[in-house]
Amino acid sequence: MSRSQDLPSADCGSLSRIQRWPSGINGPAAYAPNTIIHVTYSFTFYLYAAPAVRMAALQQLQIIHVATHDSIGNGEDGPTHQSIELAAFEEAAGAWIIAISAKKTPSIVSTSRQGVPQLANTRRDGVAFRAYVISENEAAFVTLIGAGPSYPLLWRLLRS
Repeated sequence: MSRSQDLPSADCGSLSRIQRWPSGINGPAAYAPNTIIHVTYSFTFYLYAAPAVRMAALQQLQIIHVATHDSIGNGEDGPTHQSIELAAFEEAAGAWIIAISAKKTPSIVSTSRQGVPQLANTRRDGVAFRAYVISENEAAFVTLIGAGPSYPLLWRLLRS
């Protein structure tokens, strides 16, 4: 089941069970039991859905949340909500595999709205390790950890 919050014509089809949600996030986040459903909102708005996501976790419900626009900067598209970069296919596929196989817990797949350089040697089964080592140094005094759109900043810091 899929539903776009701001594009009502995107869900027209032959499905007889299309749920019309109000504009608030708690509807789709809280009322999605008994089916594998995905709910998509901007990452920032998941603060409003935190109680519903917690309840889904306590009830061991399998709900996949796709949190878009996780970003520390603006994307190439400016301050609008339409992302223009495609997700890294291997990592996105790996995240979906993990979310679908997590039968008794909600999952959040967080995507960025800005272009992020692709890491070499990534693969969908590598997502299960939850992290990649980009560069190792035996004499290092500190470990730099970056996620999503912040890792290119750390990479530049490492190289400078």
